[in-house]
Amino acid sequence: ALIACQEPDGYLGTYPATRRWTGWDVWVHKYNLIGLLSYYELTAAPAALRACRGMGDLLVRTFGEAPGQRDIIGAGEHMGMAATAVLEPLCKLYRFTADLRYLEFCEYLVRSYDHPHGPRIVTTLLESGRVYRVANGKAYEMLSNLNGLIDLYRLSANKTLLEAVLRAWENIVRCQLYRTGTLSAAEHFQPDGQLLTLQSSNVGEMCVTVTWLQLNWRLLRLTGEARFGHEIERTVYNHLLAAQDVSNGNVSYYTSWAGCKEFTDALLCCVSSGPRGISLIPQLACGLQQNALFLNLYVAGRMRCKSDGVPVEVVGER
Repeated sequence: ALIACQEPDGYLGTYPATRRWTGWDVWVHKYNLIGLLSYYELTAAPAALRACRGMGDLLVRTFGEAPGQRDIIGAGEHMGMAATAVLEPLCKLYRFTADLRYLEFCEYLVRSYDHPHGPRIVTTLLESGRVYRVANGKAYEMLSNLNGLIDLYRLSANKTLLEAVLRAWENIVRCQLYRTGTLSAAEHFQPDGQLLTLQSSNVGEMCVTVTWLQLNWRLLRLTGEARFGHEIERTVYNHLLAAQDVSNGNVSYYTSWAGCKEFTDALLCCVSSGPRGISLIPQLACGLQQNALFLNLYVAGRMRCKSDGVPVEVVGER
């Protein structure tokens, strides 16, 4: 049904023609790409990849530095971070297709950070090492870009990108992270050390919690360093699960330390992000890398694999 809504030029958004590429339009394409690429990864369905290539080709044609192309910074909220966050699925689209245009577009997105009115994500992190000083401090969109930067680092080996992400991570853990493994108040990073607790502070947006979890998962797989696994454990066992109603799966947009949790199934970003975080737990719990078995979380479940050709079964009990 989603693919059937795609227009001939590759557009798969919700905006009328007169308002295309404003507000959250590129962001919508980001999540359509993530969803369809994930489906393609599981099923190898050609239609899913064709739809993603249609979106990717449209983005490449529309945005860039050539005459007649638009500046992507002007096409997204929060100083362009909502639009440049499409970096993450474009890296994946390049991996699946080996089409250099997509890789070049990813590199353009990073350059665009420093365009006039841009978020200066990499530059600011390298200069100050403080996430609250990046753009307007909007946590979800910034973390989404950091995930994309790690993916691009894997493709390009540009150490500057990884250094910027690690500086952000270190600042978050030192100055922005709550003990339960979440961050942000009122959807933004606050000045270092200003950790708010009241329900009215709107602490711990679910989207931020899940994107922080994804960031640590990327860094753990990239480096193998236990510090990233520690933060995964902190977030999963505390804030992630605390933000979901166990009786029906509803999600709380914010989860503070005082007051009631307001669970909802309304059409909100956090209601979509919550299940993405919960469904990531089996991948986080254990796996194989370079023929070595890793156990990262103590959870109930069963994993079967082969190590050096020998069948292995890992069982976690309650």
